[in-house]
Amino acid sequence: MKIRFWGVRSDIPVPGRGTLRYGGHTLCTTVTNDQNDLCILDAGSGLISLGGSLMNGRFSRGEGKALLLISHGAWDHTQGIGFFGPFLIRGNRFTLCGLGTGDAALVESLEARLAPALSPLQSLEHLVARMVFRDADHRGIQWGAIQVESQPLPCGTEHEYDSQPLAYRLRQAGRSLVYIPRAEYPDGAAPDPVIAFCRGAHLLIHEAYCSAGDLQPGLGHSSAGAAVDLALRAGIPRLALFHYSPAYDDDHIERMVQTCSGGTVDRPVAIVGAREGLELIV
Repeated sequence: MKIRFWGVRSDIPVPGRGTLRYGGHTLCTTVTNDQNDLCILDAGSGLISLGGSLMNGRFSRGEGKALLLISHGAWDHTQGIGFFGPFLIRGNRFTLCGLGTGDAALVESLEARLAPALSPLQSLEHLVARMVFRDADHRGIQWGAIQVESQPLPCGTEHEYDSQPLAYRLRQAGRSLVYIPRAEYPDGAAPDPVIAFCRGAHLLIHEAYCSAGDLQPGLGHSSAGAAVDLALRAGIPRLALFHYSPAYDDDHIERMVQTCSGGTVDRPVAIVGAREGLELIV
């Protein structure tokens, strides 16, 4: 499986000189394979750049097919939906998966992102591609050769978010990766169900909103150190940090990644700070 990062920021896009190396788009990651199965993880503003790339191929002809996995209902996970070119091409097919808002379905949560006050599209009905919606559940999803599983994550208590964050695990041919873009762990350490969900994966993609010293409890985020701790406890050899605070410029992220890497010199975890355009193979 090939992983590519199209957006690695949290909260809001942050263009400017201070974000040229890591990029300023909010969350979007793709996972592809040799069979051309396409999984899209989250739909922040990075989805817009992905859409431009996909329009150079079969998606421009209405022949594209993809699975879009939404991990959380916050704006930085969904704000690209109304600006994704392949959604506007008849014939393209998408399955969207995630958790809805409270008792509502996923479709109602996403409809709120296209309300007239927020988007000229006004409704998902104006996206002419074929859209299938389903809630994430314990049964998982088989998408071509890729098996997808989900796991609810703990979140902060200071704000009432419209959906509980989800982790996703993608497997193919004995290889797997775990994607955790947002979580706040009790006492700063991942609980046993999350460790069990991650155990044995070959790559962990995990939020590193900020360093431990800058973390504010109750807001639903994790420090870079919590990501390293989870990778070590779950026996995962590679860790990609992402979902950085918009207050962190490239130099600040670089120092945070270097600090994490320095703390694992004698331990079996290879750490990389994800940036837009970075590709990894699992």
